[in-house]
Amino acid sequence: LVFDHLVDINPRTGVIKFNEKRMILTSTEAMGFLRRDLMRTLGVERAKSVLLRYGWASGYNAARAVKKAFPWRTKEELILAGPALHTLAGPVMVETDEIRVDDHSFYMRGSWFYSYEYEEHVRHFGFSDESVCWTLIGFVKGYLTCVYDKDIIVYEEACKGKQDHQCTFVACSLNLCPPQHLDSSRYFDKECLVSEFDSMYQRLEQTQLAIQRADLL
Repeated sequence: LVFDHLVDINPRTGVIKFNEKRMILTSTEAMGFLRRDLMRTLGVERAKSVLLRYGWASGYNAARAVKKAFPWRTKEELILAGPALHTLAGPVMVETDEIRVDDHSFYMRGSWFYSYEYEEHVRHFGFSDESVCWTLIGFVKGYLTCVYDKDIIVYEEACKGKQDHQCTFVACSLNLCPPQHLDSSRYFDKECLVSEFDSMYQRLEQTQLAIQRADLL
């Protein structure tokens, strides 16, 4: 991919476009503060779901854009454009170590270098017991789901956010996914997320009523 062919920057208006879709530049520090506030306000699981879905939307829309931008010769070529695009966008440097694709199964394994997400997580919360590169996982899942046209499971085998030597990821079709990672799709369930927020809101209302009653005693 040639970056100059994908991005148009208008210095007068400040409008940045990627294949005719408007983009914005934002700092990793700002993303880190957003992550911190989401986790403190919503809790780890809900914040994780929001960030995974944010990454998914970014990856899916990026795949739709590059599919239209170039005359791809093969699906494999379009798939491999994903890591290049993810690197060009700035959040991480991606290296693909292995890829196997046919009509019935998909498997990709790769490494992430200089992940902004692990850096920001450790800055605000220290090291974790689980992988923390949630928006990166979401991006890969969204991109590959659009390109492969089937649901793809993505997970980190190792993460520097939990003191592993390197961040490594696996993306695979359901038939190749280890059982312990099959339930990760629940984080992308819109209805599940809405239900969680409704439940949280109801608990807050009940707590507020209990405080008001206590003040009247």
